[in-house]
Amino acid sequence: MGDPVNISARLAACAENRRKSVALIDSMGSLTVGCLWDGVADLAQALRKEGLAEGQCVGVMLRNGREFVITAFAAAATGAVVVPIWRELKQSDLIATVQESGISLIFDDVETTALPLKGPSRVVSIPHGHPIRMTRLNSGMDAPWIQSFEAPAFVRFTSGTTGPMKGAVLSHSDIWLRIESANQGLNLTEQDSVLWVFPMAFHFFVSIALYLRYGVRMIVCPSDTAPDMLGWANRFEVTHLYGGPNHFRALLDYEGAARIPSLTSAVSTSRGLSSQTVLAFADRMGVPISQAYGVIEVGLPMVNRRSLAKPASVGPISPAFRGAIFDDAGVPLGPGETGELGFQGPGLFSGYCNPPSLRTEDERNGWWMTGDMATMDEDGDVTVRGRKVTMIRLESGCIYPEEIQAALEGHPCVVRARVRMRRIGDAPPQLCGDIVWRGTTTPDDGKLLCDFLRNLLSHEQIPPIWRFVDSVAETPSGKVMALDSDE
Repeated sequence: MGDPVNISARLAACAENRRKSVALIDSMGSLTVGCLWDGVADLAQALRKEGLAEGQCVGVMLRNGREFVITAFAAAATGAVVVPIWRELKQSDLIATVQESGISLIFDDVETTALPLKGPSRVVSIPHGHPIRMTRLNSGMDAPWIQSFEAPAFVRFTSGTTGPMKGAVLSHSDIWLRIESANQGLNLTEQDSVLWVFPMAFHFFVSIALYLRYGVRMIVCPSDTAPDMLGWANRFEVTHLYGGPNHFRALLDYEGAARIPSLTSAVSTSRGLSSQTVLAFADRMGVPISQAYGVIEVGLPMVNRRSLAKPASVGPISPAFRGAIFDDAGVPLGPGETGELGFQGPGLFSGYCNPPSLRTEDERNGWWMTGDMATMDEDGDVTVRGRKVTMIRLESGCIYPEEIQAALEGHPCVVRARVRMRRIGDAPPQLCGDIVWRGTTTPDDGKLLCDFLRNLLSHEQIPPIWRFVDSVAETPSGKVMALDSDE
């Protein structure tokens, strides 16, 4: 069950005329395109000798850098299915990921603590990189779900904000189509250099693959602290910053922050960004942040290139996609009405791995329904309000915790926010805001937040209860966990 064009082979073929160009710069220095793909070919050959082939599932649990890129594409080149895994994943979540996807081989960094998984291990050399550790689990066993899909290449687990994490399957063709459609919104070329700050495990087979496809130079930042981001961006003349709200807030809050003269575009994804942060970044850096809408099951169907005019929007539907807002009966809604966002288009995922289910089995009248509630204005620009399952119904209408959280995180003293319904004693549940506050709190801080929100939200969206906490529960990818009214 092989794909006519393996994604690794296809990307390597595209790179033939750029072999002397720099593919990435990390803590080890520069790595050319030619060295990267030669390394992929050499490691793939070694893995084939180890018996790695179609029908097997491989976990890649490495630090950001060349080792991750070479290993993931080498494993994909053998026909095996690749599962990127975050290095900081809790042991229980790691074991669940391995079991659900049927991983038989896992790669991690030599210097990390031994895996909580049994199996023979040995050190493997990575061309032009640090050695890594290879551990074989359940030797010789295949992942049975693979037989349910056509040429699967990659499994990415959903964030788990509103339920158990699910493994979304992408085929070799899905990935290629997703790369092509995503760059219609990003418009990256060989002239661009991107500062990489996300864990590669969360954005690999679109972002990293897209950069290699279009010859974009990757600057792999050693950390996501403001000094490192600014230092590396300026040292290597970065043109494109792809990050999340935490990264942009860190840059704005940094006392020594300076402009990045080479920067021409900045894109934020993973969760909603406050309008205040968008505008403040434009004022500080001279470049507005474009909010983007990325979904594991869909790809990157929207990027807002009119962010100064509509900072809260994720932009219009990409020309490669069809998108619409639907009511609960599946009827398309008009401008200004709130409903569930659905998509059709290239590169949508194939299905979920365990239990195996095809995407087409879960579609509604040929549309993949995202579970996100949104509105579309007269210009076709979309604003995402929140998740359907976290929507709070009041007598006056519906409110969305995610919308309130994004607004709160625009306050300079709010590090992180979580909004939910909370029951205190026998009283009816009330809206409560859990706030990670920068600095020392005072009794008046709750009132300050109410005053701040009155200029941004309706009365019903302002929590009457505030709790100042040390942290809020988050998923591995940094999204706030959606909790019930009672903990």
